[in-house]
Amino acid sequence: MAKLYEKELKDRTSLDVRAAQLIDLGGKCFPEHSAYECWIVIASTLEDSDIAEDIGSWHTIKSSTLLRLLPAYIQYGEVAVQRIDDRVYSVLGAGYPGH
Repeated sequence: MAKLYEKELKDRTSLDVRAAQLIDLGGKCFPEHSAYECWIVIASTLEDSDIAEDIGSWHTIKSSTLLRLLPAYIQYGEVAVQRIDDRVYSVLGAGYPGH
């Protein structure tokens, strides 16, 4: 996802944001597995520490910002979050079984 961000999105995004921005990459990260989706989240300064709580391997969402931004079905699944850049995060999500 970091390569995708560097190649396609970095020039089009500004880190001077007032509220977190969600860039939906859909199945680009796991095209062969439709149960997984991915996003890039660009955080505002205030939201950065909130989203940073979720950095790590597969787990339920802790961040109120991610709960607000991501689709509802992900709230019952798991995410894996990594920091890509200053206030930019990659989020991989798997919805709950049966979605």
